[in-house]
Amino acid sequence: MDFAGCVDCGFKCERACPVSRGVKKYYLRAFLKDYLSRHEPMAWPCMNCRSCDAVCSAEKSPRLLVHEAMQQFLKDHENTLSDYREELLERGRIGVSSVFMDNLVLPENISCKHSLLKNFDRIVVFPGCVVSSRFPGLVYRMFQLLVLLGVDPRRVVVEDEVCCGSFLNEVDSTLYNSNAVQVFKRMIEKASHVLILTSCGSCTATLREHKDRIVATAKAGKARATVAETAIMHYAELLSLNETRTLLQPLVNLDKVAGMGTTATRVYLQYPCQATTAEDARDERVGGLGELLAMFGYEMTCIDKDLDCCGSSLLDTHPDLAIEYGIRRITNITDNSKPPVDQILIACGNCYRLYVDFKPSMDVENDGVEKAPFRVQFLLDLVMDGIEFPQ
Repeated sequence: MDFAGCVDCGFKCERACPVSRGVKKYYLRAFLKDYLSRHEPMAWPCMNCRSCDAVCSAEKSPRLLVHEAMQQFLKDHENTLSDYREELLERGRIGVSSVFMDNLVLPENISCKHSLLKNFDRIVVFPGCVVSSRFPGLVYRMFQLLVLLGVDPRRVVVEDEVCCGSFLNEVDSTLYNSNAVQVFKRMIEKASHVLILTSCGSCTATLREHKDRIVATAKAGKARATVAETAIMHYAELLSLNETRTLLQPLVNLDKVAGMGTTATRVYLQYPCQATTAEDARDERVGGLGELLAMFGYEMTCIDKDLDCCGSSLLDTHPDLAIEYGIRRITNITDNSKPPVDQILIACGNCYRLYVDFKPSMDVENDGVEKAPFRVQFLLDLVMDGIEFPQ
């Protein structure tokens, strides 16, 4: 990849990088200069958040340059990938079966109709390998949400045994691209208009990149046209839409909502950093979710100099740094939120894994957490817990 187009803007990419801002000992500018001068295998704790790509003045992709540096490094260092990634490389898939869907409880009478969702022949629930392996109940919730919004269950397909392959971009570009073709082949089979609904920010961003590349390189034909028409959306984006709020409003049961009381419960929302990278679009989505949470009695807090990314992608290649960054992240939330936070809401499956796995360690090591106790909850759980299913 040619990065001769760098305009030496003062390295906005480094200022945007949550690793460089949060850990203070990793400098993206120095890494990129070092790699461009030597072109030898090098390791960088990339979170795949795509913040650097979003701010690049030359419209290049510093993230892909980092992946280029990492590819040979990962090949030369065994055991640098997590068990999830090793399983995909060995077995070709990650996930669980959909047997838990057999006991799915659905509303008997559904009158809601979502104008966006009814335009698709098929809606694929694509939770991502982490969610399907660790938190299959969230897949159940996604299915229920779609039905509540008026989607015919016969049009919903749960695809929970496939990984988006995002980490392959750091291992082997050929594997990364071939995996994309196979993923989309499964998604669009015997359908013309497909929506892929994700619960992982990494899956959302990776599938969108796959789609753009396939459309740009594939030969003209039905398959290429179907990929071009395929939409990819994170469930948090769906929840942020005004129409979604309108349809859910009559179903909110205030007696079931934990946030209701004399004063609103203050929450910090961990929005998926990879799901929406454009700042204006991100602000719009977060604003919509703020209005949704207000329906349930919650008030969103804001943070000056937010570190944005949770750091979960570091678990694969830099687990010790993942804990260090996670501690700094929670300190940043609990010490700098205005007003002080009572609860952290997680919208992304990858983020949720980090908090579930490492929050006990963070609680012990982080005095800021002890001074300001809080609980962590998945955004979709909060919403569905406050819904009264129509009979």
